[in-house]
Amino acid sequence: MNKVSNWNTEYNTTGPGSMVFSLNNNPMLSSNGVELGMLKEIHGIENICRTHTSDKTEWDWIETETFHPFGSEPVIKHKWEQAGNHIRVVTDIIIRGKTPLDFISIDSLKLSGNWESVKIISQIEPNSTELRIEEFDISSIKENNLDLPHYPLVLLFKSIDGTDLEIGAGYDLWRWNINNRFDAHTQFSLHFINEELIFERKVLKWDEEYLMPRNNFRFSWYFAWGESTDSSSDNINDLNTLLFKDQKLLSDNSTSTSSFKFDNNSWPQSVIIENNDLIFPCFCSRQTNNLLKKWLRSTIAQMLTKKEKDIHLYNVDSNLCTKNAHIIGQKNKKIIHWDIPYMLGLWEWANKYLSEYDSTISIHFSKDNIFSELPSVKGMNCLKPSDQ
Repeated sequence: MNKVSNWNTEYNTTGPGSMVFSLNNNPMLSSNGVELGMLKEIHGIENICRTHTSDKTEWDWIETETFHPFGSEPVIKHKWEQAGNHIRVVTDIIIRGKTPLDFISIDSLKLSGNWESVKIISQIEPNSTELRIEEFDISSIKENNLDLPHYPLVLLFKSIDGTDLEIGAGYDLWRWNINNRFDAHTQFSLHFINEELIFERKVLKWDEEYLMPRNNFRFSWYFAWGESTDSSSDNINDLNTLLFKDQKLLSDNSTSTSSFKFDNNSWPQSVIIENNDLIFPCFCSRQTNNLLKKWLRSTIAQMLTKKEKDIHLYNVDSNLCTKNAHIIGQKNKKIIHWDIPYMLGLWEWANKYLSEYDSTISIHFSKDNIFSELPSVKGMNCLKPSDQ
């Protein structure tokens, strides 16, 4: 069990790959892991289950590996990484030989509690960078199942008591939409079973048995929790400007504060979001991350001499991008990716690094950003990440 503040997570309780997340001692989100047709992860044999907790941040990660001694003997791996008020998940499936399947389900989720509504942010089409927002009453889903045409970026559930639960895709959106490669359907849906709300995540589903050849699959996703409060930051004064100059990020040091904003017009073209009229850096880009990490390392000594040594980064934005060099370096096909998961990873790294100096970094979205109300984004505003 991992416990921080008023929440806890338990792993491998009903079997390998299972997870139960509770808030205020009430179960809220649970999963029985991967299903490969008749083969269920929870019925496999646990090979690995190891945990680690950071001494400085008190953040946890857990790594599991499950083996199935049947047929092609598939292996399923999970990595759960907690930081602040979110947990990022990587699910790996290793199919070693031909395996007959009728579906593959990735960590389908059960939501417990009094949920009132769900807001869904998704692409108009899997190959589109244009987004749409829809909102549904949970009561209507209880009467009629809600089938989703493809995997959404975010589902934001709101409960009657003001609790928010966010379930988000990983950066690798294309991996959730692989059905055409295998002549399969998908089943992404919200429905009720025995009064429990289910988020079904079948990435592949066949009408007739399919003989899956040897293959490796990886899927990433995350979830975050919080309260329905406004934590956005507008009209912030006394900001230093970070600009790209001489192959690095530099501050203009126009104020004596530890608060910064980007000069987006100065970013090199290689890191800019593709397929967007506005100019923003893509946080999936290794160059973006390296520039920010080098800037943090070089500026921390200066920050420690100031009265306010905690660092604040404002006017940050998140977008979908199609520039393949940010992900796989290929040029012959556009691969759509989403940078909030990478942004969470950068925030985690930065706060672990700064914890050695008893400092933190907070990342602030503008109020008009489509993602500003998400618990994961609000969590990056926090000045004491270990207290979440």
